[in-house]
Amino acid sequence: GGAAPPPPPAADEPATDEEADIDKVYRFRDAILAGADALGVEDKRELVELFLTRATDRDAADEPARAVPRKAFDELVEQLGADPKETSVDWIVGHFKVGEAEAIDVLGLLDYLQLTPEAEEQSVLAHLHDRLCDGATRAGVTTKEELCAWLIRAEDARTEAGGVDAAKLAPLAKNLADMVAAGVTPEGDAVPAANFWAAVAALDPELADGTEDGRARQLVESAYGDDGETVDAAHLLHDLRLWPGVEEAEHWNQLADELRSKLCSGAAEKDIETKEALCALFADADGHPKKLEAKAFVEICRDSLGVDLEGKEDDADDDEAPLVSFVKCFASDEDA
Repeated sequence: GGAAPPPPPAADEPATDEEADIDKVYRFRDAILAGADALGVEDKRELVELFLTRATDRDAADEPARAVPRKAFDELVEQLGADPKETSVDWIVGHFKVGEAEAIDVLGLLDYLQLTPEAEEQSVLAHLHDRLCDGATRAGVTTKEELCAWLIRAEDARTEAGGVDAAKLAPLAKNLADMVAAGVTPEGDAVPAANFWAAVAALDPELADGTEDGRARQLVESAYGDDGETVDAAHLLHDLRLWPGVEEAEHWNQLADELRSKLCSGAAEKDIETKEALCALFADADGHPKKLEAKAFVEICRDSLGVDLEGKEDDADDDEAPLVSFVKCFASDEDA
């Protein structure tokens, strides 16, 4: 089960209707699943192995380590009950060809089709994330801190009817936020399973009892549970990207990587060959790092490296460029 992904990025074929393209993906994915079931393949891991047993090692630096020769791939697809020469199948598979010998990157293809255990888990987690957020909104839980505090300590924040008591939840959410900011994992993050599912039920009863999509409850119990006794709620919420600070940290790391890439590219363009020489642009005469205002840092990047940190996306609003905001986090206090 699970939704198929959008169509692969276009290669050289003319533009087509997106819904029709998605339908092609669904049909191919469903055909593989039906064929695997007929062959007695019990889960996604066995399905991956079915393809990888036909794979050969490759040593090209820019190619997957293992791929299935096209002839062997087509034979397996036929065995699964699909036609490898059918136009839509060939179109999908064509996006995963590697090398001149037309081998197929089957791990890439199966991951794209959400037919690997890892892809299926991510799909289920994304679904769980959305259902919890929607349920939280309906219950008047408005922040990530409140949602996390509710799922971990609902027994301390219930109304007499079993719903969310906003007045009781608010201080629990603040305490959680303070502890996370201090780098402390709250005690009791391994929540009794009965309490955890009762908290989920207050947000989304169908999610809790498994009638909406049993895969979500199955995943939580198998990957985050302890024999039905407890649920590692903090770990789960972290993987759902609902734990306070997780998304912010990811964004922070993305900006750091982007700035590093721009500085290195600019240095290469200016024939600056070492990190030491690059860092010297931001140092004083004695080689010590200067305490720079953000504006001065941006100017050095532009004048000495040809790097524009003030550029924004065409559809961006009038706010400050993200990289400039990032630099200001490290700038001299004089830049306030």
